[in-house]
Order: sequence, then structure tokens, then C-alpha cells
Amino acid sequence: YEGGTGVLEQNEIASNAKANVEIRSEGNPRLIGNKIHHGRDAGVLVHEGGRGTVEDCHIFGNKEAGIEVRTTGDPTVSRCRVESKREHAIFVYEQAKGTFLENDVRGGRIVVEVRNSSSPTFTG
Repeated sequence: YEGGTGVLEQNEIASNAKANVEIRSEGNPRLIGNKIHHGRDAGVLVHEGGRGTVEDCHIFGNKEAGIEVRTTGDPTVSRCRVESKREHAIFVYEQAKGTFLENDVRGGRIVVEVRNSSSPTFTG
């Protein structure tokens, strides 16, 4: 938030009232090897110009998308396992970007959805 940085490594982030992790307003943290699960909204929400790097995380069991990127969010997500049984595993919209590399993405009503002038890159 507001250009914040930092590293969250090998944590269990769970059961929050909204998104488990929110990155916005030029925030650019690194999340490495975390379990992010059972939030009442998205597992990871990146928006309002937030960036961030999400690596080797397991994101699952969240009420909304595993990863939601909107309103000019632009994260880099690599080697993560993203699972959803309810909504989107990955949802990118409202002119968002994002680079998604070598992720294992499963389940959900819609596995990956991109819309509203968004332009993410998916590889592997």
C-alpha cells in the first residue's frame, strides 16, 4: 500500500474477513512460499496500480478468486498452485495486466477469465 515493499516468506495467511492479501497503490511486496487460503474474498487482490511478486505460493479455498487483478494492477505470479472450487482461479479485469509464469491453475467455475481491456501474459 502506498509504495510499500517487504517480503512475506513461508507464512500461512488465512481466514480474513476480506482478501487475505491486498496489494494496491504502487505497493510492491514479495510473497514467497506462502499458503494463502480460506479468505472471505480473493486470496490475493492486486489493484489500483499495485504490483508485487507472488512466487511458489499455494492459494486455495477462498470465497472469491484465488488471484484477482483489477484497475491497473500488474503483479508477477510464478510457480504458484492456484485452486478454486467456487469462482475464478484467476480473474483479470478493468485494464489490469500481470505476468503469470509456470503456474498450476485448477478448478473454479471459470479457471481463468480476462476482460475489460486487460492484457495479462500467461506462459507455461
